[in-house]
Amino acid sequence: MTSFFSHLKETVGLAKSQLQGHDDASKQHALDAVDILVQYKATVHEFTDEIVAFWPLPRRVMERYHFDDADQLNEWLDNIS
Repeated sequence: MTSFFSHLKETVGLAKSQLQGHDDASKQHALDAVDILVQYKATVHEFTDEIVAFWPLPRRVMERYHFDDADQLNEWLDNIS
């Protein structure tokens, strides 16, 4: 259980470090969105361009972090999870 929480802290830390200059509410919303995407990718399916086109949440995250396609999103989510 301890390793889960330490891993979670690392994930939050990496995502949070990329949110410099945003207010606390925006940061929390962004972290929540990233957490949802990490959980989805781990339990359901990797993101595809079709999923991104259908679901606004990954599109918004991709816009926020300037990703061009689903492959970049998947790679980034792998690095923070």
